[in-house]
Amino acid sequence: YGILMPLKDIKGKIHSMQIIKDDGTKRMIKDGKKSGNFFIVGENKLKHSKNLFIAEGLATAGTIYKVTNKPVIVAVDANNLKHVSKAIQNQYKNKKLTIVADNDFLKKSKNGYVLKDNNSKDIENLNKGISVAKDIKKNLGIDYIYPKFEGISHNKNISDFNDLARIKGDQEVKRQISEQTKEVAIDLNRSKQMERDIGQ
Repeated sequence: YGILMPLKDIKGKIHSMQIIKDDGTKRMIKDGKKSGNFFIVGENKLKHSKNLFIAEGLATAGTIYKVTNKPVIVAVDANNLKHVSKAIQNQYKNKKLTIVADNDFLKKSKNGYVLKDNNSKDIENLNKGISVAKDIKKNLGIDYIYPKFEGISHNKNISDFNDLARIKGDQEVKRQISEQTKEVAIDLNRSKQMERDIGQ
């Protein structure tokens, strides 16, 4: 039992499926193509929405859709985010896209989960979610947001907005999204002003 999530290309053709079991374990069906394909939460709102979020997993997408009422693309994982983001950007040139990154700030140790050492170059200490989002922003110009867990106990592995919702509630998710998208808008306005100043 669980969820069978179809992954489609930009034209709507199904290329693969992800099986999500009730215990949270996930797997892709054999011989399916994941790269560049995705699922949409809130697809009925896609045509008229000016804003579009792109997340890794279905649970995160569901949380974002619940608190924003905006459509959310599910890329499945960080490795597929860049491929999906590029396809979505090419298709929806007039929409404001935002990456919803996972905050992979913890790693497993003998004593549970501990903070990663951001100063270490060891791949084990890489915050993959935010690293991938930064790379997408650099190459495609798409802004990103991510959940912040300051002051929250991390005896379990927590990394996404769905985890934040379970621990602190939907209002905290809404507050962080609002705060970060406002910061993004301010940065964008500064960039436009700089372009105008340079052009004068």
